[in-house]
Amino acid sequence: SEIKLRALSDNLPGGLVYQIDSGKDGQERRFTYLSAGVESLHGISAAEAMADPMAIYGQVAEEDRQLVAAREAAALAAMQPFSAEFRVRLPGGETRWRHFRSAPRRLDNGHLVWDGIEIDITERKRAEKTLRESEERYRAIVENTTEWIWEMDATGRHTFTNPMVTSILGFSPREVLEQDFSTLLH
Repeated sequence: SEIKLRALSDNLPGGLVYQIDSGKDGQERRFTYLSAGVESLHGISAAEAMADPMAIYGQVAEEDRQLVAAREAAALAAMQPFSAEFRVRLPGGETRWRHFRSAPRRLDNGHLVWDGIEIDITERKRAEKTLRESEERYRAIVENTTEWIWEMDATGRHTFTNPMVTSILGFSPREVLEQDFSTLLH
């Protein structure tokens, strides 16, 4: 079972499995398990991270540290799963996005441990940014064009209209969307 678990966690693509012992008061940080993915995700060996947990914790981007601390504190207070997406800065200077998810539990000795996974979500974050930028460009074009652009559903009701409808037909976009368009025409 242990060999099978290690093989599974060591081969998690773009991710790693970990366990942190944070002591009885929840303030300590000591990795008790790290899968081999730590090397590709953090640029350090599992042995280095286990010897010095700050080798990983120190990679959390300065601007995201408060978010991580707040989410962790909330998860601990409620003894509920922790989940956060944030940036890490790798030893070579590259910034990557990660999604950490873990669950706290108490051991018989009173220590608090977190069993978790870390997944690299950099490509997803880049795709989301590209989509947002594309939507912003589209919105700017549609809202600033000198043409009337609209969309209707199968019943003939407008589901979208740009602001140019006011200049062309004299109705506000809200009037066009809230009424059956045929009632607006004389």
